[in-house]
Amino acid sequence: MEKWWNKRYIDKRNWIFENFEKLNISLQEGLILLMIDYFNEFQLGLSLNILSEKCNVSIEEVDNIINALRTKGYLDFKVVNKKIRFTLDGLFDEEENSTYDTSSLYELFESELGKILTEKELSMINTWLKQYNVDEIIDALREALIYKKKDFNYIQKILITKKQESNNDQSSNI
Repeated sequence: MEKWWNKRYIDKRNWIFENFEKLNISLQEGLILLMIDYFNEFQLGLSLNILSEKCNVSIEEVDNIINALRTKGYLDFKVVNKKIRFTLDGLFDEEENSTYDTSSLYELFESELGKILTEKELSMINTWLKQYNVDEIIDALREALIYKKKDFNYIQKILITKKQESNNDQSSNI
């Protein structure tokens, strides 16, 4: 079974930012994690020298930070084809965060729209999930489909309009 953090709609770097305080890591540790994730995503070669240059810290400091992250269980590495391959699975492994258990929402969008979602559309849904609950998003999708509008901007307008109406109703009750 695919781990939640390896699904294509999860932005690991955003997750790291959102959980920075909970992870109890220093700014330098966070920067190293973000840099490693970036290099992994684009399958770029990575070494202590590169991390040292990119993060503007000495090689010794990078080595100490990597050891600290390994001790915390957030980072591991293997040597594959004479290259170091860093893995961040330990960073996400113990997190049982229901916020990221939204695969059925993405599947619903793909099913209803009859297509695979683009990265931009996945990102838009992720942004909505920070502002609206899943039911509100599904209602907006269904309303858009009733009017035969399969456009994400249209769905966004529905969400905004409903939020404004809700806020107006609340302020008129005061």
